[in-house]
Amino acid sequence: MSSYNKMERSLAKLLEEFPVVRQFSKYIYQRLMYVLNYSSNNLVLSNGYTLIDPFLEIKGETFFGYYDKPSVNMQGDILTHKVVKGSCAIFVKILTSGELIRISNIDAWNWQQGAMATWLDDKHIAYNDIVDDTVVCCVYSLDQKRIIHKHKYAMQCHSSVNNLYASIDYKKLNSLRPEYGYESLTVNKCSVDEGIRIVDIYSGKCSFNLTLTEIVNFLQVDDSIDKSKVNHCQFSPNGKLILFMYRSYRSDGKYSYLLAWDYSNGMLIKLMNNKVVSHYSWIDNNEIIVWGRGEAETGYHIVNLDGECKFIKVKDPLLLGDGHPSVCSKTKKILTDTYPNKARISTLFLLEGANEEKVVQLKQPWKFNGPSRVDLHPRFNHDCSLITLESGHSGYRRQYILKRNN
Repeated sequence: MSSYNKMERSLAKLLEEFPVVRQFSKYIYQRLMYVLNYSSNNLVLSNGYTLIDPFLEIKGETFFGYYDKPSVNMQGDILTHKVVKGSCAIFVKILTSGELIRISNIDAWNWQQGAMATWLDDKHIAYNDIVDDTVVCCVYSLDQKRIIHKHKYAMQCHSSVNNLYASIDYKKLNSLRPEYGYESLTVNKCSVDEGIRIVDIYSGKCSFNLTLTEIVNFLQVDDSIDKSKVNHCQFSPNGKLILFMYRSYRSDGKYSYLLAWDYSNGMLIKLMNNKVVSHYSWIDNNEIIVWGRGEAETGYHIVNLDGECKFIKVKDPLLLGDGHPSVCSKTKKILTDTYPNKARISTLFLLEGANEEKVVQLKQPWKFNGPSRVDLHPRFNHDCSLITLESGHSGYRRQYILKRNN
């Protein structure tokens, strides 16, 4: 299937300073390209793999959310969101018994990240909800079948190494990036300077706080705090650093920076600052894979905490586009996806050295577009023996398990 070429990407880059024109032009162009590149194939699966829907007993829409955390715990139990007529609930399916357990109905969710549902361990789940127009983090015990903690700081990401989690202001996201916020928040007034908080998952105590003002001062830029935000926090494997994206909306477009925060020592590290940063994952405690703009090229890069940045040369032109990379902790194999190409086909890749394995291609219907789009958001389980992902190729948004055949 035809991918977007270098000339098309260069034109999109030129339009970055005119976001409204860019978005309208993109929509019209994608519709035209779809007609010219139409494909009737909804699913193309490479030999040696099986794609499984683990929630056949749930009708309608199922999905997990973002690519940065596993939906499967170490026992093989799997988390999902179920959406029916705009109402969302969290469920767990127990591997050993096949039992489907409803955890809770929730008001804090979006199509891209769900409720930030997170396995804390095999018996405890954290997720966001809304109480009195405030986003709270709930900790649910599967053994006790109830919420055992409820904290006033929302969940963004969690480190099992030190039982800490990072929190950001979802009301700020409602204002600047609504598709990552929560529609059920009725009061959009936010704490303008709110950045990132580090919170104990059991006590709910905030130990460290990074404000937007501190970030702006570190970068030495003249950004308006009410038009700036942070998002996409990730703990390093050892739990000592927080990787995050800082984004500011300026008169000539949006500017994104990839930063790391050594919260216990109060230090910030600038990793990427060439306007475009999208998705990323830790490779180890020093290196990160990130899709963004380096000094000369836009695409996947390897950056490290010493400031080195190396462009990853790829053979398949599909891999020049944005995706959601994850790294297997055992083998360092890279898992990533693509946005729909001209024929609305999303592709999942496994990358190992020079080898680029195209594992599955899935057609996404046009009804899944914009904030309600279906990104594959592929994610490894703990030992990288299987992958979970989302797709709309059946006509419904569904969570799937992808396994290599024995």
